[in-house]
Amino acid sequence: MNNIDWPTRKGAPAEVQKEEFIAQLEEITEMGMNAVVVQIKPTADSFYPSEYGPWSEYLTGVQGQDPGYDPLAFMVGEAHKRNLEFHAWVNPYRITMNHTDLNRLAAGHPARENPEWTVAYGNQLYFDPGIPAVQQFLINGVNEIVANYDVDAIHMDDYFYPYPIAGVPFPDNSSFAEYGEGFSNRADWRRNNVNTLVSSIQQSIKAEKSHVKFGISLLEFGETQIQTLLALTPVPAFKTMMIFTPIQDIGFSMVQLTILHHRFIGISDLRLLPLMY
Repeated sequence: MNNIDWPTRKGAPAEVQKEEFIAQLEEITEMGMNAVVVQIKPTADSFYPSEYGPWSEYLTGVQGQDPGYDPLAFMVGEAHKRNLEFHAWVNPYRITMNHTDLNRLAAGHPARENPEWTVAYGNQLYFDPGIPAVQQFLINGVNEIVANYDVDAIHMDDYFYPYPIAGVPFPDNSSFAEYGEGFSNRADWRRNNVNTLVSSIQQSIKAEKSHVKFGISLLEFGETQIQTLLALTPVPAFKTMMIFTPIQDIGFSMVQLTILHHRFIGISDLRLLPLMY
């Protein structure tokens, strides 16, 4: 996202993008990591050829422009060569980062083809989570990834409805009127929309490839958050803990992670997963 980690700039030649990614993997491998999480669908676009979104502008600088190779296939292959799991991270609803103009999207963009699916909030466009057709579109998009690529996991972003803007209601009156039957409380309806989507995606993934994991990405953890976790009392309910951190923010030692592993009695699988935005 925004070329923070990879690719480091829009429009870099394919060979440069590949070299940069391999360098990231080599660093991760040296650190003793066992998985990498990469954002492959940041704004209703794709880092792979897709029926459910255009090529991402973060690859070429132009949304819809073919980068000349399949980045997702390349990344999965290079990760697996190094015995790293590849976790594909997608943002389900976000269409734009800094504008609300459908006409600025690539020709054939699903949002342009289905403007009734979209809502503007703040300075961004979103798919309306309350529309059943949107939910099915998102399910199909995730299933395309699982069916066509040897990913080890799918992670959805850590928010669904956008973070509220003070004094500005999310504009879903029409979808609530049409699809909110049985709900007197709009907040309950919105939560149900998210629950329904998450459950349906889980079922779709497991039906396609039962070994592929699915989860919701957490907020990134830095040194302060790790120290806070170390101070907590044991939590027997945990079986797996995944710590997500931007690569440039890795500032704690494997010793601390080992302590964290043992402090949480019952954790059988502790993973430090570096994110690539």
